Amino acid sequence: MNWTIPPSVFADVVEQDFDEKYRKFIITIYNNLVALSPVDTGWYKGNHHVSFNAPSYAVDVGVGLQLPPQGTFPTVYLQNNLPYALRLEQGHSGQAPTGVYQNAFNSAIGSFS
Repeated sequence: MNWTIPPSVFADVVEQDFDEKYRKFIITIYNNLVALSPVDTGWYKGNHHVSFNAPSYAVDVGVGLQLPPQGTFPTVYLQNNLPYALRLEQGHSGQAPTGVYQNAFNSAIGSFS
């Protein structure tokens, strides 16, 4: 049996599609984190970290979002390392009574379903 289109072409299309969805999902979660963040001083909102292959333990504002090189799919870590971030996630803010991270993730899942 001869292939009219080599299977490698299909594999390339699948990889490109996965790469696009992988990146969009990371961006969507990050944007959701920022949008759902309670704001008092803005310190928490500006301190969400996205890192790859290992968690980041940095605490600084204005990190932004950097994505890995295309065609690579490392483990993604999303975190906020401020001392009070866990309390905010546990609902200790009237602006985010049900937390931030779980809601950001669930919303992203919903938008990709």
